[in-house]
Amino acid sequence: MPVGCATRGDRLTADYGDIRVTTIALRCIDMDTIQVTARFPGELVTGLDAAARQLSRSRAEILRQAVERYLEDFNDLSTAIERLRDPNDPVLDWEQVRDELLDTD
Repeated sequence: MPVGCATRGDRLTADYGDIRVTTIALRCIDMDTIQVTARFPGELVTGLDAAARQLSRSRAEILRQAVERYLEDFNDLSTAIERLRDPNDPVLDWEQVRDELLDTD
C-alpha cells in the first residue's frame, strides 16, 4: 500500500500483456487510495458490467477484488519459484514423502 499521497499529475504506467495500466494522481482520496485508469477490450467490459449487475457491485469493487486476488496468487507463485531456485531448500520426492507418511509402523 502506498504511504502518503502522490502529488497531482504524478503518473506511473505498466504493461501487463495486452493491458496497459496507468496510475494518475488526480487527487488524494485517502492515504491508501490512488485512482487508476485502464483500457480494456470491449468484451471484457461487457463481462465486467454483467458481473457487476448480477452481484450488485460496482466495476471498481470487482476490479479491486480481482487485482487483490491476482497479486496474492502472484506473490505465492513468486515465493514458490524463489524456493525452487534456492539450492539450500531441498526438493522433496513425492513418492518418498507419501511412503513415509503411510508407513505407520
